[in-house]
Amino acid sequence: MAATVTFLHAGPEKTGTTATQEALFKGRGDLAGLGVDYWSAAANHSRPLALALGVSARDQGGFAPYLQPHLTFTYGDPAQLKESLQREVEAAEGKFLLSAEKASEFSRERLEDLRGLLRAGGETVVVFYVREPRGWLTSVVQQRLKEGVPIADAVARYRRLPFRSWIETLGGVFGEGNVLLRVYRQSREAPSATLADLLDAMGENPALA
Repeated sequence: MAATVTFLHAGPEKTGTTATQEALFKGRGDLAGLGVDYWSAAANHSRPLALALGVSARDQGGFAPYLQPHLTFTYGDPAQLKESLQREVEAAEGKFLLSAEKASEFSRERLEDLRGLLRAGGETVVVFYVREPRGWLTSVVQQRLKEGVPIADAVARYRRLPFRSWIETLGGVFGEGNVLLRVYRQSREAPSATLADLLDAMGENPALA
């Protein structure tokens, strides 16, 4: 058996991804009972995927080179991660889910490599959240500053909203019809709103969130 469809929750960052990933990882057992398998590598699949695919440039969803030994120790070497991903996709009997907000930043070449790894899991459907531009840009620049990126570099990097470019690249690799665009609505009163919406996008009951 293998997954009949693979869902790639491609973020982007600052659209409720961290809380959603933590809930998904904690609820892996419950998800499996619904026929949805969540990759066991970590709660957030961004860095395991970056390692497996050889993504190194920070502006393409990668990480600083000095972090590679630590990340390899934490998640495993690239070959192990590729084997783990392919094994779990092939063992799945329904839907398979990846959640990696940095996947939206991967280059076309790396996304094509990912598509190849997921080939056994049927078609790949990408779920991408669109957030109000000003709020997203403010949040993402603040995040870069927390990471030690100089403010001039952070502002220059996001001088233009990258959503369109990311969506076009994802559509070019996985097919325009396989990219589901959802609207991110931040809500302190409903912190699990993104999780509920993601479940709905996958055809599952959003009340399960």
